[in-house]
Amino acid sequence: MIASPDLLPGPSDAGVADDCDDELYRLGERIAELAAGINSAEARMMALIAEFDRRGGWKGEYSSCAEWLAWRIGIKIGPARERVRTARALAGLPQTAEALREGRISYTKVRALTRVATPASEAELLEFAQAGSAARLEGMVRMWKKLSREGELTAEEARHRSRTFSVFVDGDGMYVVKGRLEPEVGAVLMRAVEAASDALFRREEGAGDSRGSSVARASGDEHAADDSRAAGDAEPKPRQRRADAVGLLAERALSAGFGRRECDGSHDSDGGDLGEPRVESGTRAERYQVMVHCDAATLAAEGEPGRSDLDGVRVSAETSRRMACDAAVVAMVHAKDGSVLSVGRKTRTIPPHYRRSARSHNVS
Repeated sequence: MIASPDLLPGPSDAGVADDCDDELYRLGERIAELAAGINSAEARMMALIAEFDRRGGWKGEYSSCAEWLAWRIGIKIGPARERVRTARALAGLPQTAEALREGRISYTKVRALTRVATPASEAELLEFAQAGSAARLEGMVRMWKKLSREGELTAEEARHRSRTFSVFVDGDGMYVVKGRLEPEVGAVLMRAVEAASDALFRREEGAGDSRGSSVARASGDEHAADDSRAAGDAEPKPRQRRADAVGLLAERALSAGFGRRECDGSHDSDGGDLGEPRVESGTRAERYQVMVHCDAATLAAEGEPGRSDLDGVRVSAETSRRMACDAAVVAMVHAKDGSVLSVGRKTRTIPPHYRRSARSHNVS
C-alpha cells in the first residue's frame, strides 16, 4: 500500500514532534530533580529531629518527641512516631543516611529499611532499595529473615507485647474496630471472615437476589431484606460483606459457646469426643447478651418511634423491631423521673416449645 504524499510527515511535523518529546523529557527530569531535593531536605530534617529528641527539646509540655512533632508540623501521631523512630535509627546507619542526603533513595524507602537494617546488613539492603520499588522493598523487609536466634526471639516477643484490640463508638453511632494481631491469630481471623463471607454470598445467590442485607438473610429475617431492597441498596462491596461476616461470626460464636465438651460416650471416626459443649465463661451468660432498650410503642409497626438504643447508641425503630422478632423480652415500668417501678419476668417472642416443634418438623 502506497501512502498519499499528503499523509506523510513532513520535515516541519517531525520537528514539532521532536520539540514535544524534548519538552516532556525536560519536564520529567525537573520532577526527578525536585524529588531528589525533597529527599535531601528529608535527610536534614531527620538529623534535626534526632538532635532535638536527644536533647529533650520536647520535654515539659509533651509526653514524647512524636507528640511534639505531630503538633508542630501538623501530622498525625502515627506518622510522627515513625519519623522519630526513623531519625533515631539513621544515627546508626551512616550509608543509608548518606543515600537519603544525596537524594538517591526516598524517605519511604528509608523508613522501611530502618525497621530491619543493622550496620552489618545495611549495604546489602541499601543496594536492593536503590534497584527496586518502594512496594517491593516493603515486602522484602517483612520477609527479612537474616536475624540471629536471639534477635528473632526478641522481635517475636516485642511483636507479642504489641498486640492490641480496641472498639469505640464514633459520632455516627458506628462501632470502630482497631487492633494489631499476631500473624497466627490474624490468619485464623481472616480465614473465618472469608468463610462467613462465602456463606453469606451463597445465601444471597440461593435467594436469587443480589440485593438486601446479608446479615438479615443470614438470620432469616425476610422483612429486613425486603426493606433493604425497597431502599434500593446496591450489591454489597467486598469490604461491606466482610463487615457483615464479622457479625455472623459473633452470632455463631455466642451461640456455640466457649467451653469444653461434656463426654457422653460418643466419639467420631478418629476417636474424638462428640459430647455437647458447655459454656464456661467464668460468669453468668447474661453478661454476654446484646441488650436493646425500647418503648412498647417503638415495637408497634405503626407506633411512633420512642426510645430505641443499643448499648447506649441510638438505633432506628426498625432495628429494634427486627431484633425483637426472636429475642427474650423483659417488660419494665418506669416512673416519670426514670426510676424503675417494676420488672416483669423474662419471656420469649417465640416460646421454646414452638421452636422445638418447628425444628422437629423441619427435620422430618
